[in-house]
Amino acid sequence: MVTHLSFAFILGLALLATPALSLHAQETRTSSGDRLEGTVQKVDRGASVIVVTYGNVTRQVIYDQSTRFTVLNQPGSLDAVKPGRPVICRGKFDGTNRLVAFRVDVQEKDK
Repeated sequence: MVTHLSFAFILGLALLATPALSLHAQETRTSSGDRLEGTVQKVDRGASVIVVTYGNVTRQVIYDQSTRFTVLNQPGSLDAVKPGRPVICRGKFDGTNRLVAFRVDVQEKDK
């Protein structure tokens, strides 16, 4: 009886913690690549770096000529990536927590 209650308690804690973790996760790693979602703070065209923040965490997103830029899942360009705009970046994290992006999707159109 005690074993069943302990198992039920642990299972209940696991079920409660899972949704809370997914709400705060802005970086995810999947088999198809990594995802970083946040707000653009700075675009350094000379160094090919986009600085993205979420909460109090700042990450660098590296892009190159093969990186595809989109705006709301429609074809776009680097010109749409501006400070203050929300973005979703997909790619692979390197050893220094920089995302080497193969796609950057701006989540807001020009007004």
